[in-house]
Amino acid sequence: MSKTICPGQDTRFWRPGDIFEVACANCGAMVEFWKDEGRRKCPRCGTRIQNPRLSLGCAQWCEHAKECLGFDPTSQEDEPTERAAVDRILDSSRRALRSRPELIARVEAALARAKGLVHAGGADPRVTLAVVILRPLIEGMGWDEGLETAKTILRDEKLDPEAADRTLEILRGREDSAEARMVEEAFRVQPAADEIIEAPGTGGLSRDDGRD
Repeated sequence: MSKTICPGQDTRFWRPGDIFEVACANCGAMVEFWKDEGRRKCPRCGTRIQNPRLSLGCAQWCEHAKECLGFDPTSQEDEPTERAAVDRILDSSRRALRSRPELIARVEAALARAKGLVHAGGADPRVTLAVVILRPLIEGMGWDEGLETAKTILRDEKLDPEAADRTLEILRGREDSAEARMVEEAFRVQPAADEIIEAPGTGGLSRDDGRD
C-alpha cells in the first residue's frame, strides 16, 4: 500500500495565496515563494531572501514533520532555510510543474513511497529520490524539454556531481541498478499522467537515442 500524503503538505489542498511573490530588498526583482519555503535566492542578484510569510501548517507540531518535510521545524540545529539538495530539487520541480497539479501530486506520492523504500538500504537515497522527483518532468514536458529542465535543476540546486550524473543516466534509461528498481517500485502503484514508454527495471524512459 502506498504511503498517504499529509493533507497539510499536499499542494492539491493549497489555496491561491499559498504561492506568492516577494520583492528582493537588494534589486527589486520579484521572487516567487511557496508557503513552506524558508528562503530563496533572487534570480537577478543572488541575494538570499527570507520568506516573510513562512507557514509550515501542521508540520509545526506533527511528530512526523521531519519525515514529511525533510527537516525538523522544531529543532534549532535543523533550520528549514537550509534544506538538503533533494528538498531543493523538489521545490524546483514543483515550480516547473505548477500548471500540472496532477503531476505534482504524482511526484509527492511517489516520493513518500520512495522515502520508505530507501530506509531499507542498498541504494543511494540522493539518486533514488532525485530521479523520483524529476521523472514526471519528462512525462509532462516531453523528452527534450523535460530532460533539459532536469539537468538545469540538478545543476542549480548543486546535487553532488556524481549523484547528478547517475540521476540523469537513470532518467535516460541507461542504468539498471538498485536505485532504478527502487524508482520503478515507487511509481508502480500510480497511473502515469500521460502514456509513456518505460524500459523495464530502469526507472527512466526507454528512449535512448544518444542524447546527452
